[in-house]
Amino acid sequence: MTTNEKEQIIALKNRGLGCNRIAKISGVPLGTVKSFLSRTDIKPPELPTGVCLACGKEIHNTANVKSKRFCSGACRQKWWNAHLYLVNRKAFYDFTCPHCGKKFTAYGNDHRIYCSRECYAEARRKNGKLSEHYHV
Repeated sequence: MTTNEKEQIIALKNRGLGCNRIAKISGVPLGTVKSFLSRTDIKPPELPTGVCLACGKEIHNTANVKSKRFCSGACRQKWWNAHLYLVNRKAFYDFTCPHCGKKFTAYGNDHRIYCSRECYAEARRKNGKLSEHYHV
């Protein structure tokens, strides 16, 4: 193995790549890459650390993966519930209620029919049977 190949393997390992990927990129056989890396003392690069936005707990991030902002799903949910004004809401739909004729806007549900449960119940009572439009 040449000096260039050794340097390339070390550089790829420092970027966080595994042996299979290094072997494919460098063109050196997998067994050679593994034995070279086992004989060479290569320390992994320092991984960035951060703090959870919700609780302040330290977070250790993984190489080649998007950095984490929260330590757990519970902290993520807690933070977003406290910061609803930062949510970029795009799924607004405009409808007209078939029962009362009122125009209304609904978020996140493009199958909405009635403006309220009251209109739904009133329309159901008028028809005397379950309407084919049952979403509220």
